[in-house]
Amino acid sequence: MTTGMLNESPFGTAAPSARRRWSLVGGFALLLLAALVTVWLATRDRGGANATSATGHNHGAAPAAEASEPVMLSATEARRIGVTYATVEQGALPIEVRSVAQVTFDETKVTPIAPKIDGWVEQLYVNTTGQAVERGAPLLAIYSPMLVSAQQELILASKLARDVASGTEEARASAKELRESARRRLLLWDVPASTVDRIERTGEPEKTVVLRTPAGGVVLQKNVLAGQRVMAGDALYKVADLSAVWVEGDVFEQDLPSVRLGQSVTADFQALPGAPRSGRITYVYPTLDPETRTAKIRVALANPGLRLKPGMYATIRIAAHGSSSALTIPRSAVLSTGERNLVFVKRRDGMLEPRYVQLGAASDERVQVLGGVAAGDNHRLLGDLPRRRGVEPRRRVRRDGRHAGDGHDDAGAEAGRGAAAGREAMKRVIEWSVRNRVVVALFVLVAVVGGIIALRRTPLEALPDLSDVQVIVQADYGEQAPRIVEDQVTYPIAAEMLKVPGARTVRGYSFFGVSFVYVIFEDGTDLYWARSRVLEYLSGIKAKLPESVTPTLGPDATGLGWVYQYALEDTTGRLNLAELRSLQDWHLRYALTSVPGVSEVASVGGFEKQYQVDIDPAKLLAYGIPVTRVMSAIQNANRDVGAMVMELSEREYMVRGLGYLKSIGDIENIVVGATSGGTPVR
Repeated sequence: MTTGMLNESPFGTAAPSARRRWSLVGGFALLLLAALVTVWLATRDRGGANATSATGHNHGAAPAAEASEPVMLSATEARRIGVTYATVEQGALPIEVRSVAQVTFDETKVTPIAPKIDGWVEQLYVNTTGQAVERGAPLLAIYSPMLVSAQQELILASKLARDVASGTEEARASAKELRESARRRLLLWDVPASTVDRIERTGEPEKTVVLRTPAGGVVLQKNVLAGQRVMAGDALYKVADLSAVWVEGDVFEQDLPSVRLGQSVTADFQALPGAPRSGRITYVYPTLDPETRTAKIRVALANPGLRLKPGMYATIRIAAHGSSSALTIPRSAVLSTGERNLVFVKRRDGMLEPRYVQLGAASDERVQVLGGVAAGDNHRLLGDLPRRRGVEPRRRVRRDGRHAGDGHDDAGAEAGRGAAAGREAMKRVIEWSVRNRVVVALFVLVAVVGGIIALRRTPLEALPDLSDVQVIVQADYGEQAPRIVEDQVTYPIAAEMLKVPGARTVRGYSFFGVSFVYVIFEDGTDLYWARSRVLEYLSGIKAKLPESVTPTLGPDATGLGWVYQYALEDTTGRLNLAELRSLQDWHLRYALTSVPGVSEVASVGGFEKQYQVDIDPAKLLAYGIPVTRVMSAIQNANRDVGAMVMELSEREYMVRGLGYLKSIGDIENIVVGATSGGTPVR
């Protein structure tokens, strides 16, 4: 009975004998060889004819440009992947140039203050940086021997002038000149005129002279202390008037043609949300930074209430004038391949036709198209449709060997000739098949017969399982550290499992509070026999384990096996594939994993939810942060980290850092760098 069952075919008929089987195989081989020879002869004849005619001159016109390969996308598919359409519009294209700027001091309102004599500081009236001062306010009192000598000279000259008041004209003129020279010296040393008059009237010199500020504002620098010796020309204070400030921005080289002197701008400040300031460009710097390829512009702004503080970052928006009759499409409709720009036009038959376009100026939402489309064409808005649908933009070539929209480049011509040769060969095969229908039918018949024979003779397994025969032993050990789990649980179980008959490999893994031991058996071992052997040996190791530890076996499904499949389908038409995938990953998957016996729930299909971080090159340039640092910061902020074990009350606690990102707010709070002053940049 056993032999008969082995020779029985899956279809219930007796298997052919060896002689009959070899006869069928030989007949099939002869028919196949005859068909191949016939096809080869026909192809060679046609190829020779073509080669002969190709040696002559081609007096006909060049072939017309081949239409691009369209893509068929049904309404249901478009809705699932979120495709929408927009129309090519013709009209004005408002261009807005954006620039990252920084608030700086108005250089015309910054005043350094320095004494004109040597001396010692007796008293400070302004002793803190950032203090507000008014014009003429006292800053410090300075003692100077030179100043005292000059006052005494003035007193003597004034006395001399009074003594010679009744003398000769020459004596009076000489005394007056000495008196005026002494007064002039004190005034040139910034001694107030009122102080000079008092010295001259009382005849008593002032020990110290007060140094006053010539302009009002805020003290930016204070480089002096009480009792300090100062020299003439030393910058002791720097005062700035902040009632007006400058905002200096960096404009990229390609945007400079849209920027001119006197142009209106709007400045938005991160520290003042919802309170933009308007101004005009007062100066465009004549030089370009060779490293950043940017030029600086200056905008003067009034600063009532001193809300604008030097050092603040701002975004300058410059309204430029673009073309008044430009063809524009949404920027999201353009797919850049690196060398060209591609859009998809929806034809009347519903097909999506890829076209290469030439782009011009661009605004935030729309971009000018200089060629490739016409007004009224419908364009898709998603930028990833060609890759999802398997359409490669580079496949659109013309019969004359040129890419659409390109010149006579060698690479394009070579690709065009290769594609034309392949299509010509396929055309010859089709024409030959039509003329030789009997031969083709015979060839198909032979292939069908051979397939049936192969199906009857080839053993197949519908769901092959190529994984190892393994049994998983899991043991929970409270909140113990991995080292304790390894010593008291994993090692004893692994040592005992090495004694199990047929066990080829034993692997143990210790984690925080849990132990896993994988016992891999020889190929061909029955899985349930292996599980029963493991259970036998586990029963004898119970005494070697802690009292609270009870090892259990894992599920009997292998790593490649599956027991159930299900599909999520939205019958309401309100959810796309991305939303269905999020429902699966964030809700159903965790609910099914909690079911006893379920080891894994694998998601297939749909669009997995992702967070995309848009980089602003201008802001990175302003902060001096490279893109690689941003990528590294995001990677380091999205992970859990382990630390040491903390012992408390004879118990060990694992210290871990939970750092996985959970929301957009977590991404916004990632620190990607710091300013020169140590302020974090998020």
